[in-house]
Amino acid sequence: MRLIDSYNCVRNSPKKAQKSKTEQNQDTSSMQLCVRSRSRRPAKMSNSLCDTFRVKKAVFLIMVLCFRHVNSDNPCLPFDTCAKCTSARYAHQHQSKNIIPVAENKERKETYLRVVDNQANGPLCVWVPGNFTCVPLGHNERAAIDVLIEYEYDCPLFPPHKPPDFLPNWMGVLWKNGTDGRFGRLSLLDLSLPGTHDSMTYDLSLTVSEEGLDNFYKISEALHFWSKWSGKSPDLSSGEIEDFLRLQAQTQKLSITEQLDNGIRFIDFRIMFEQDKKEWYSIHFMQSREPMETYLRQIRNWLDEHPYEVVIIWLSRQGDQSATGNYQYPNVTPEEKQTMWRVYMSIFEGLMLDTKESPVNVTSFEVLIRRNHRLISYVSDYLEFTASSRFALDGALIANYHRGDGVFNEPLNIKRHAEYFDNAADQNQQARTQSGFTLMSMNTEGTSWQIIDSAKNRFMPSELVGSISRSLTEAIVNDGTAFQSCHARCNIPGIVNWCPETLLDIAQLTSYYNQISIENAYQSFLKSIKSPGKLPPRAFPNAFYLDSLDNEGTIRTGTELLNGVERSAKMKEHKTSKYAYVDTVVAYNIHTACQNHHTGPIPSNISIFPFATDKLNQCDSTIAFIEGRRTSNPLQLWDLPDFGRLTNWP
Repeated sequence: MRLIDSYNCVRNSPKKAQKSKTEQNQDTSSMQLCVRSRSRRPAKMSNSLCDTFRVKKAVFLIMVLCFRHVNSDNPCLPFDTCAKCTSARYAHQHQSKNIIPVAENKERKETYLRVVDNQANGPLCVWVPGNFTCVPLGHNERAAIDVLIEYEYDCPLFPPHKPPDFLPNWMGVLWKNGTDGRFGRLSLLDLSLPGTHDSMTYDLSLTVSEEGLDNFYKISEALHFWSKWSGKSPDLSSGEIEDFLRLQAQTQKLSITEQLDNGIRFIDFRIMFEQDKKEWYSIHFMQSREPMETYLRQIRNWLDEHPYEVVIIWLSRQGDQSATGNYQYPNVTPEEKQTMWRVYMSIFEGLMLDTKESPVNVTSFEVLIRRNHRLISYVSDYLEFTASSRFALDGALIANYHRGDGVFNEPLNIKRHAEYFDNAADQNQQARTQSGFTLMSMNTEGTSWQIIDSAKNRFMPSELVGSISRSLTEAIVNDGTAFQSCHARCNIPGIVNWCPETLLDIAQLTSYYNQISIENAYQSFLKSIKSPGKLPPRAFPNAFYLDSLDNEGTIRTGTELLNGVERSAKMKEHKTSKYAYVDTVVAYNIHTACQNHHTGPIPSNISIFPFATDKLNQCDSTIAFIEGRRTSNPLQLWDLPDFGRLTNWP
């Protein structure tokens, strides 16, 4: 059904009353489906009709409903969620099996294949969020309507976000009426802050950043693959390859305001000056949709609304704290950097830490609040970017623990985590003497073999994915090493067919095992403070930064992605499982503030506000409260080996 047919269906509906002349005049301010500065006119529609064809967005929803009843052959109707709807194009339901060899490399014993008479993918469907409907739309209709969701990247987290209890104001609560004032006497370097890794990747565009590829060789291999095979695989719609890259870059789903509402206080803000636009954008492979300044203002607005909270922002391009000059920001002049710094300072005017007045290693939280020094900025390339500003700290002061192989080397990874936590107290003290800041990254990077395999599964006919995976992968990588399939390289027992398709797949698998490391470290910390002098001290870093943040300050450990994509029909009770990440870090801070001040065993029935009671001091009541919150999303393990979730491994 064409758009004009949908319009006639609505126009001829018996329930649609004839508009008065006044109402018709009011429509002149409505959205025009035919005449828009950024859209094309629907096919076969005359100029005169386009000049008068104006409807409001609400009418479009009626059109969709009408479409559903008129066209009983709608191939998109079975897709009842945004994720299913927007992924339908990759179904590969009707692929041709005509595959012939076109070239041969006798030395490497490889045969290159191509597809003959290949048919199209599944239907091109888009999601209408207003009425939870999946509809097929052609290019013209899609260009004319801006209320649709075309890509799974944009599918919203469900249920819709609303600020949780406690977490938006957790710092202020602990200071004012949660620890008898003890929290306020601690400096930021006495605390541990929950953070997010690649915090801005929830809002990436379809534009590749000029210098946004963290490890360019990975994408080079993938682009090499696509350049050889894109013409032999099904036709791609505009933006599909860019959307695929975007899915390999996304680590977060919650917006920056939502992250702050969920207790995040350390922001990993990665940026680059885009020469074609002459503006700074947030990046991770792709540019953000909006310039950097937009997100900074959102942070400022949130801080204004939460006067007892402190936030740390780390500015860098790729998370390299020490790189400077052209190595940090290629082809960006000091003047361009410092122009951005002046904008940054103007946005946060009146909130920025003055390092001369409030040294971060000795100034208490309470003093920071009273001075309104609530925005702390660690800036990589500090000299050129800020001209040695007193309102920033050098990013090189960050002691960043990072091992990129992560979950793909989990037996070693979990051992390294344990060793880090065992030594964290000493590392924190060493960093403190130099106004340093300890940071623990617990993310897993995407890899070339994962990206290539994911691209094959998404863009190639199903017959090719299995039949030539060996020769194709060897041809692309061409490094002389023995071939290993993606699932074998995951190095997790039980994964025999699945390859993580997106970075969120990797992130949530990583979070499943990260919860073990964090919970073990927290329990070791509790034991150490209960037996001071008998056990070595244990500590958390000054901040964590992790992927896959979910509502209630949790990290998603289940198999259903944050955008609603379902990976497994098994064990549905665990598809959206979460771990109480932020609450656990907050609990650490409460214990740190309240050490040696407890009145005795904590009653199990104390788990609600207000913290102070007649029989308990604030510390005991607050500890009981936070432990009650942690029980809502405890450590959970289950066996789903097909997707890497195991109870007795590593």
